[in-house]
Amino acid sequence: MQERGEVDSSHSALAIGILIVQDLVAVLFLAVSAGTMPTIYAIGMLAIIPLRPLILRLLAVAGYGELLTLLGLALAIGSAQISELVGIKGDLGTLFVGAVLAGHHKSKAMANNLMQLKDLFLVGFFLSIGLGGWPSTALILVSILIGMLAGLKPLLYFPLMTRFHTSPRTAVLASGVLANHSEFGLIVVSLAATANLLDPEWSAAFSIAVAVSFIVAAPLSSATHEFYRKHRDRLLSFQSPELVKSFEPTDGASIVILGMGRVGTGAYDSLAPHWGQEVLGVEELESRVAHHISQERRVVTADASDPDFWSRLNFDELKLIMLALTNHRENMLVAELLRSMGCGGELAAVARHEGHAAEMRSAGISAFNLYGEAGSGFAAHASELLTPP
Repeated sequence: MQERGEVDSSHSALAIGILIVQDLVAVLFLAVSAGTMPTIYAIGMLAIIPLRPLILRLLAVAGYGELLTLLGLALAIGSAQISELVGIKGDLGTLFVGAVLAGHHKSKAMANNLMQLKDLFLVGFFLSIGLGGWPSTALILVSILIGMLAGLKPLLYFPLMTRFHTSPRTAVLASGVLANHSEFGLIVVSLAATANLLDPEWSAAFSIAVAVSFIVAAPLSSATHEFYRKHRDRLLSFQSPELVKSFEPTDGASIVILGMGRVGTGAYDSLAPHWGQEVLGVEELESRVAHHISQERRVVTADASDPDFWSRLNFDELKLIMLALTNHRENMLVAELLRSMGCGGELAAVARHEGHAAEMRSAGISAFNLYGEAGSGFAAHASELLTPP
């Protein structure tokens, strides 16, 4: 989803939300698997709540370099050690600290710093599973079958999601992302084997199943967009009436700005005094949409790459569509979608590299090189400080 620029999309949020709930269940299993009762001092773990301002203060002053990485490691390992001392599995203590850090503006930077370490530990975990022994031939065949069965998970997720008023397109894309077994399941199986709840041979067997599920899920996830385009009319029959009632009005729009970040917001504020309600902003994040609405901007929640959203607009009224999305590939995909649906309005897009700008121009899109043309804007701003000769 990162490679496709879909991390902030509604289907990405839904898929990640489901995975988080699954991981929470796994963490609870890890917490109780130690087989020991927490001591009376475990109640002291609740002190992390009033200590949150102090922890966030440390996060704020840690900068963005090595000190931030060290702070992340110290919080993770320290909270795990303290949890173990009071009879609680260390995984649960680390989860609490992660929840405390959530929402801070630097938590994402810390996560990015720790990502390579996380990947290294994950590789080491898989390696340790592999070193544990090779399962029998019969168990390998069973593992392959379990891995391939993961490809059937979208058939279960899709009706559940649409039943809870998720749009068919979001349900299809999110289901495709979830068409594999989680490595968290492998951690649970490994721990169960360590606790003699399962034969140790199952750890290696389930690692094969996880690998097979990744192989099965990769083409399924890549094909979901095309699958929805081909079967859109049939899939729309699963759309709930409540979802249709929730659609925000888009009538009268002649200028559409896709992506209401800093660039999109600046473009909106420049055009709105002249075009008024004919300017429509489109943003995927509901929290950002709520902020714009509070600022009296006309912004709706939608996915720019969703053909269902564009079908609610009158293409004959559209004069200009501005692509201010953060991902170049997504900008190109949206432009291709609009042309395939018969949109004849002008397209303009933000580019961050000259190669991307050239590709846009070759596709008939007016490209604005954000960095290349920023110098002239900076000079115009700074020249106001000079006394005319």
